[in-house]
Amino acid sequence: MFKLLGRTTSINVRKVLWALDELNMAYEREDWGLPIRDPKTPEFKALNPNAQVPVLIEGKFVLWESNAILIYLAGREGRLLPGQLQQRALALQWLGWQAAELNPPWGYAVNALIRKTPGYDDAAKIAESMAKWGAKMEILEAHLARGEALWRGTSLPLPIFR
Repeated sequence: MFKLLGRTTSINVRKVLWALDELNMAYEREDWGLPIRDPKTPEFKALNPNAQVPVLIEGKFVLWESNAILIYLAGREGRLLPGQLQQRALALQWLGWQAAELNPPWGYAVNALIRKTPGYDDAAKIAESMAKWGAKMEILEAHLARGEALWRGTSLPLPIFR
């Protein structure tokens, strides 16, 4: 059985929870991450020196970074990632894009509007953050619309998901 450390309000924890549930894998989750439980403790940093969630534990095996966890889980089960190399590469491309391109632009707005982090109160920076994130979401929406049109009417799954 897996143990997943992280709070459900974290998008990175949620995507791992989605994969675990989709694959019908047994797990228990333990709340970690602010404001619930500070991951900057020696106990947590021994598992992930970055003091970030999620962390997946399987026996003595410890894995952090949500995308690495997703790839590991998909590899164990073999049905979340396509078997065909080019389609697998495209799926991994979008997984990397989510972390490198989609997530960073919304950081300021998330800290200001959701986390209420002191010092994140510049209205212009909030608006800029939201606009940049919106532009990234337009890229994703356009891709999904193209994929839906290409794959509609076939028995094949959308390549970015399976």
